[in-house]
Amino acid sequence: MRKTFKYILIAILTLFSVIDLSADLPANFPPITVNVNNNPSPGTLFLSTAEIVFPSKLRTDGQYGSYILKLNEKGEVLNYRQAPIGAADYKMNPNGVYSYASCINPEISVGIDVIHYIVDSQGNILDSIQCGNGYIADFHEFQILPNGHYFINAWESVMMDLSEKYNANPSSRVIGTIYQELDAQKNVVIQWRSLDQ
Repeated sequence: MRKTFKYILIAILTLFSVIDLSADLPANFPPITVNVNNNPSPGTLFLSTAEIVFPSKLRTDGQYGSYILKLNEKGEVLNYRQAPIGAADYKMNPNGVYSYASCINPEISVGIDVIHYIVDSQGNILDSIQCGNGYIADFHEFQILPNGHYFINAWESVMMDLSEKYNANPSSRVIGTIYQELDAQKNVVIQWRSLDQ
């Protein structure tokens, strides 16, 4: 009886080791294709997906959903979490904390408006970070600094008269960048605006 149980257990373990985990992925999960797999270094790949209809809209009704996902070095899915509109910049920060940007508006004007999420290793949201002083974050360059502060950026669009200085249209649209450092309580401690320079 003990020998039969041992063989049944081995058969079950063998069955689980050959099950294709991709069969459990949602129907709108983006396909993962590995074109070259020549002795890759071990590690985890962090990816985020969003469908963009250029020049000005994130697609919310496309064939594939927006996801944050972790893959092993072979391109196999380790875990994933769906984002409502679009996801970007999924990563593990230098302090070991995970974060990603999630779009909050499918319309793209100056940049892509996002909120940054701090997540656990499974992608569960623990906290959210947004720019201060009325600005909306962009998906670029979010960082968690060694002192526990956050580095975050935004864009702004203003109309300016550039006719005298640059012989340009007196009603020119100018795009500026805002960089902020937020403390652990999300208060702005430093702000730099390119249009102030």
